[in-house]
Amino acid sequence: RKVQKQSAVVLPIGMTSMFTSIMFYITTKCI
Repeated sequence: RKVQKQSAVVLPIGMTSMFTSIMFYITTKCI
């Protein structure tokens, strides 16, 4: 049960980090 809860928390973090890296890539390309 602890592993399930952990994975549920890790998923949104991975999504946000992926979104942040994409935004960072776009901003660096624009500049």
